[in-house]
Amino acid sequence: MYSWLSRIILFIAATLLLILGSFALIIPWFDSLQIAFIVLLIGNPWTIFFIGIGLFVIGSLVLSNLVEHSKRYYQITSLKDFPITIDKAIFQRYLSTYWKKTFPQQKIIHKIDLQEDKLLIIAELPYIPTQARDSLIEKIHGELGDILSRIVGYTGTFALSISFQKENKKLS
Repeated sequence: MYSWLSRIILFIAATLLLILGSFALIIPWFDSLQIAFIVLLIGNPWTIFFIGIGLFVIGSLVLSNLVEHSKRYYQITSLKDFPITIDKAIFQRYLSTYWKKTFPQQKIIHKIDLQEDKLLIIAELPYIPTQARDSLIEKIHGELGDILSRIVGYTGTFALSISFQKENKKLS
């Protein structure tokens, strides 16, 4: 959600870009504008400098606003009813580290979906013989549960959805 200051900054940036774009579209059609623009560039370098500073400041503010609003935070309620806020990137980091430790030779494709009070972890693992899959899933579920509760502090429920690649699709 954007604050009023963010909306004003985005409006100014959009207006400025529209004006500059319109000016750039009009210049080729009018010789007098081309000459005036060249005279401005040559005759008043400080004017161009201050315009550049203004554009740089506006661009920096818009960029910082976009970066600030791109992070996703989720509200999680623990069993003790003490709400905590956890960044989704924390889950991603721990999960990536876990997959690298468990399958050092393969890159595991995974996704995390965090909703209300439930965490869903989806992963595609390399080919594992059918007989060994159940014990591997139980091991992964236990280890991830331990990481989530002990290290991250997540006490809600989580579901694990694992798919295995076919035998002829082994990763190396």
